[in-house]
Amino acid sequence: MRKSFTLLLAGVAAVVFGTAGVQAQSYPSKPITLISPKAAGGAADLAARAFAVVAERYIGQPVRVVNKPGGAGIPGIMSVRNAKPDGHMLMTALSPWMLTAPIFKKKNPYGVWDFTYISILEEQPITFAVRKDSPHRDIKSLLASIGKGGKPTRVAVASKIGLMTMAYNGLAHDLKADRSKLQPVPFKNGPAAARALLAGDVDFASINLASINAALKSGDARLLMVTSEKRNFAHPSVPTAGESNLPTVNGIALWAGIMGPKGLPKEITDKWQAVIPKILADPDYKKLLTKRGAAMVGTLPDKTESYVRSQQGTYEALKKNLGS
Repeated sequence: MRKSFTLLLAGVAAVVFGTAGVQAQSYPSKPITLISPKAAGGAADLAARAFAVVAERYIGQPVRVVNKPGGAGIPGIMSVRNAKPDGHMLMTALSPWMLTAPIFKKKNPYGVWDFTYISILEEQPITFAVRKDSPHRDIKSLLASIGKGGKPTRVAVASKIGLMTMAYNGLAHDLKADRSKLQPVPFKNGPAAARALLAGDVDFASINLASINAALKSGDARLLMVTSEKRNFAHPSVPTAGESNLPTVNGIALWAGIMGPKGLPKEITDKWQAVIPKILADPDYKKLLTKRGAAMVGTLPDKTESYVRSQQGTYEALKKNLGS
């Protein structure tokens, strides 16, 4: 009797684990939904569509981008946070949603580690930019001018806890600048800040690269500095914040990544571990990134958590420095 019961348990275990193995091997077993928590045309949406069109060549199923705009992205983010962790609903998310919101907001419905981070795909720096007719040809000239001339230096920023505002706050902290001499002018988004710069309404803009890219190509604006830790491949002559002796600003960057619900099984992340290098090597994917001025990061699942933790440290240090 005991022997029979043992054999029965062994049989059940074989069925259960055998089924799990089959499920893991068959992933994905249906089309993958890739949530973009903002409207079509934004940074997350463009990153999602670039990834999706190439990923489905290698993952074995269609990858369908679904936009869930509204509510500052929270409804879309929460739909993924609460999804079944089977790998069939993923999300393209940006660093402001995954880091600055949970770190700087007093009440946020999700935390940094409520997700499984699969890959950080791309990065765009925040930049300090001026109009083409600005007297400042480099970042040293701009910094030396702040607070001079009897009127405040006006800087265009976007959103209360956005990265552009973070970069401005970091600049004020590093310069120990009197806030009456360095005046932020808030706008709804990056493109609005760019328009204000080009109209001459501000002295410079703390702005993401994508929003100022068109003005740079036309020659109507000029970059003075990037906030990423490395120089931007498209603007190799432009110094970083670290090189400009602005340590609090250094490392603030807009990245886009792929993530899923917390608790994705290792078999699923292993699948992406094998597929993502093929996506990153695809010439079409590289072309879609460089067209937008994005630098490829391309972390694999086994390295992505450490990347996010490093970025988390950057923003927590910024919060501490700013006394937020």
